[in-house]
Amino acid sequence: MKNSIIRKIISVCTVLILTAIFTLSIFVGFKIRDHYKSNITDKLMDNAFLIGRSLEPSITFQEKEKIQIETKEISQKLGVRVTVIAGNGSVISDSEEDSDLMENHGMRHEIKSAKEKGYGESERFSDTLKMNMKYVAVAIKEGNSNSEIIRL
Repeated sequence: MKNSIIRKIISVCTVLILTAIFTLSIFVGFKIRDHYKSNITDKLMDNAFLIGRSLEPSITFQEKEKIQIETKEISQKLGVRVTVIAGNGSVISDSEEDSDLMENHGMRHEIKSAKEKGYGESERFSDTLKMNMKYVAVAIKEGNSNSEIIRL
């Protein structure tokens, strides 16, 4: 009888411990994922600001061919897709697609936020790449609602 009670107590404790470990591992997994996503967003945002600074002279002088070449070079070096968007939402250059064939991006969440706040971000399905993507966008001239936007 004493052994039976001890077995029941050990069984209950084992189930409680396993449940706690399972719950904790799920919680830790979500925290790690959120931390990882936050780090990616920060890195993309920093890169977008730097790309904006490096492309600003070409954009100011509207050198479309030079912008396209620089966009592709930067994309290859950083391993990210780079899109340059005009103040009216039309795509000036894209590292992976022909910008002349791309639709207007002016109504996309990250672009609208970048025009309002100087930066924006969103996660959504990319019709071009057929996969879920994280986008960040920064205005080249902060405070100017007609500024060109760099989107990664």
